[in-house]
Amino acid sequence: MDLAFLHPLYEHPGPWASVYAGTAAPSESMGRERSLAAAAVSHELVEQGADEATCRAVHRAVEELRPDTEPHGRALFAHDGRVVLDPPLAAPPPANRAFWAPLPRTAPLLDPAGEDPVCVVAYVDRRGARFELRGAPGGEDAGPVAGRRPRRAAAPDVTPAVTPAVTPAATPAAPLRGGSPRAGDG
Repeated sequence: MDLAFLHPLYEHPGPWASVYAGTAAPSESMGRERSLAAAAVSHELVEQGADEATCRAVHRAVEELRPDTEPHGRALFAHDGRVVLDPPLAAPPPANRAFWAPLPRTAPLLDPAGEDPVCVVAYVDRRGARFELRGAPGGEDAGPVAGRRPRRAAAPDVTPAVTPAVTPAATPAAPLRGGSPRAGDG
């Protein structure tokens, strides 16, 4: 899951309002339901200590949610009287929720989405590789890849350009400890 879209939330210090608001199915009372939901979320933020400007911004954003454009709702992140980020939800939240905290509360974005964070683990050696998908519930095999033996270039013909003139058999014995060779050594 690519979470780069959350970057704007960490550019400003807190506190933050984090709201998860679902959209009701279209009905005759949809406007009234949205107003009640907006009032309830705003009231919850006030009780947690949020400033009025941020509560008003969240209230407006919740009232403007439309089931035709946001079928499951939105996550709203507000700071200093404005909504900074409002990504759509992949699934409706169980209930509208609001949090006022020093940092934005982004973890619930993973819950309604129904996705487990997944990573690929590769076990690689010279014979090939084995891949595994890992997520919250555990890992599952994603299949192997067989390796190939790399072709090596033939070893170049390395012959010395100069051959030694003296062979080891023809080398005279060296004197021991700086003296001359003893009789019978040679």
